[in-house]
Amino acid sequence: MKVILIILGIIGILILIKSCIPKNENKFNDNSRPKLPAEKNEIVNDRIVIINGANYNDIKKALNQFCNTYNKENYQAIIRLTAISQNEFVLTFPYGINFTTFCFLINYLYYPNEIFYNANIKGWTTTKSNDEFISPDNSNKYVMLYIPSDDKKYDNVFLTTEDNKGYKLGFAVGGLKTLNVPKEYFVKNKYNVEDVKNKASEEIQ
Repeated sequence: MKVILIILGIIGILILIKSCIPKNENKFNDNSRPKLPAEKNEIVNDRIVIINGANYNDIKKALNQFCNTYNKENYQAIIRLTAISQNEFVLTFPYGINFTTFCFLINYLYYPNEIFYNANIKGWTTTKSNDEFISPDNSNKYVMLYIPSDDKKYDNVFLTTEDNKGYKLGFAVGGLKTLNVPKEYFVKNKYNVEDVKNKASEEIQ
């Protein structure tokens, strides 16, 4: 009987400890933000993401989760969501977004929290020499960013330059890794920023 009471006591302590640990998903739902400036200045850039095969509500939810995580102290991502059709969407960044956050966003869209879709997601941008992960070999090049279907690491994004040089960008460890063959060959984006600039859209921040 004494042994059973000890076991029950240990279980009770473990349950209490677990209940005191903040749940990781809270960061996805906390929509607190710093105050936005009265006027926002648009920044010309060519960064764009095209999504096929998901629905508007799921994409918007994923973008809100991403912004809940990255816009706590300052606005790292204000995303313009444009619907081309019921299952084709374009993301643009009228106020700019740094390359690292852009990579994180593409990764997050593949692996959103508690959202399940099977979408084709790709991003395009021109790299700069001072971008994180970028080397002299792939700077000042137009590139495609994506996650290949066989990815099991969940903390990286893949990059293919317009001349079909492939790289793996590891967030936690590894940094930039050159691939002998790109995971996917470069595909020209179907739309560019100017194509969707004047279409009806919603800003996610």
